Amino acid sequence: MPEIYQYEPASFRVGDTVKWILDVSSDFSTSEYTLTYTFFNSSSSFTAQGEAYTEYSYLITISASDSSKLTAGEYSYVAQLSNDEDVYTVSTGTVTVLPAPASGVDGRSHVKKVLDALEAAIEGRATRTDLEYQIGDKRIRHMSAGELYQAWRKYKSLYEQELSAERVAKGLKPLNKIYTRFSR
Repeated sequence: MPEIYQYEPASFRVGDTVKWILDVSSDFSTSEYTLTYTFFNSSSSFTAQGEAYTEYSYLITISASDSSKLTAGEYSYVAQLSNDEDVYTVSTGTVTVLPAPASGVDGRSHVKKVLDALEAAIEGRATRTDLEYQIGDKRIRHMSAGELYQAWRKYKSLYEQELSAERVAKGLKPLNKIYTRFSR
C-alpha cells in the first residue's frame, strides 16, 4: 500500500502520486469546511483539494498525472479552510518538487557541482565548463592553488553538511556526531 504521510511532504518527485493527512482543530468540521492547498513559486502555481478523511482531518492527494505537469523546483504552499462566509489559513510552508528520474536534469545540488568542478581543477582534468564556475568574484580558472584548496575545503564541508541533513531526513544518524567514552 502506498505511503500516506501524516504531514505535508518535504519533497516529492515529478510524476509521483503524493498523499498526506491534515488534522484540523475541532472548530473545523470536514462537513462544514473545504480544504484547498495552493502551491506557488515565481513561475507557476497549482492547487490540491482535501477530501474528508475523518470528522476533523482531510486527505490531500496530488495525482501522478497532476504532478507530472509540474516543473521541478521549490514551491511555497498555503492551506486554507473555507465555507460560504469564512476563510482560515491552517498551514503554510515549502515543498521541493524533484525532477523526474528520466528528465536528463543534473540532480546534483549547487554545492556538489561546485565541489566537483573544484576537484577537477585541482586534479588537472577540468573541462571548460568546470573552469567557468564562479565563486564570489573569481572564476575557478583564475584561482591560485591556495585559493582552490581553500574553496575546496569550504565546499567539501558544505557538501558533508548536505549529506548529513539527508541522513537525518531519512531517520539515520548524522555524519558529524563525535561519540566519546570516558573511563577510569
